[in-house]
Amino acid sequence: MYYVGKDGRQSGPFSLEELRAMVGKDQLHVDDLIWKEGMPQWVQAGALPGLFGSASVPPPPLGISPPGAQASHGYPPPTFEEVPTYLWQSIVLLLFCCPLFGIPAVVHAAQVDKKMVVGDVTGARRSSQKARFWCWMCVVFSLINFAITLWYAYQHPDLLQN
Repeated sequence: MYYVGKDGRQSGPFSLEELRAMVGKDQLHVDDLIWKEGMPQWVQAGALPGLFGSASVPPPPLGISPPGAQASHGYPPPTFEEVPTYLWQSIVLLLFCCPLFGIPAVVHAAQVDKKMVVGDVTGARRSSQKARFWCWMCVVFSLINFAITLWYAYQHPDLLQN
């Protein structure tokens, strides 16, 4: 079974017949990347024998990696781990609760997918944990602020009269 690396994203698995069908539908091009279990690194689809008939593409020059690829090994083998981004939660908290803690939550949440695309699963997990931490900080701060506001309003009922 083969995996396809295209536009910085991985998809698959696909059989060789499915890859040929993708070529016929113009969904797979010679410069897209292909990988399967046992291959040391991703290769251009044009280098896969029999996929494009007699047309083939030479590998890129040494030292040049495709966008999003790891420098020494091409694209990393696909990962099936889902790392939560907390992006929508961060944005909601930023807009409605506390911008002070919402901003770092959004920044870390936005880094998760970028790190997953290049195969940095550990970095993606770390960014996800930081985003979750800042989301919780935002919630706790907002609840404390709300409790203080209620206490103050209870202590000074005359302020609510006007």
